[in-house]
Amino acid sequence: MRTMPDGGMMEAAVCTRADMLLSVAVRTRDMS
Repeated sequence: MRTMPDGGMMEAAVCTRADMLLSVAVRTRDMS
């Protein structure tokens, strides 16, 4: 586990972006 605050922030931002993209993809697939 890394203790760098920057690393944690970056990972959190990446995870959030991935979750958003995933939800958008699921929504698009459900619509079509």
